[in-house]
Amino acid sequence: MRRLRRHDPQRGAAAVEFALVLPLLVLLLFGIVDFARAFHTQLTLSDAAAEGARTLATGGTLAAARSAVGSVLQVTAVAPAAVSYPLATVCPATAVPGTVRAAMTVSTRFEFVTPLIGSLAGGGLTISGTAARQCAA
Repeated sequence: MRRLRRHDPQRGAAAVEFALVLPLLVLLLFGIVDFARAFHTQLTLSDAAAEGARTLATGGTLAAARSAVGSVLQVTAVAPAAVSYPLATVCPATAVPGTVRAAMTVSTRFEFVTPLIGSLAGGGLTISGTAARQCAA
């Protein structure tokens, strides 16, 4: 005589729960990756702005400062062509050392990898780094 197996109502519950939780876990994972990329971009732009401000503070021109920023950005994932310079203050030739500051702001548009996060943030963010240095003689 054959034994009949009863249908267990809990049998597929784990698969259904996993299917419900998996999209949230993937979104969390990509959110962490996007945050890390944005943080890295901001740190890179701050370092590049510091190098540009140092060039301006030591008597360099705006073109030399942009070149210094570009050399910092070449070793990172931030494309130098996508960078803008909304603020650049050059030290005047008659500046008394320590009284005037040279400043530089470097900014770029950051695009998210995760489509849902990108659509919530309006497609992307503008990330910038700013630095200032005292003018040297």
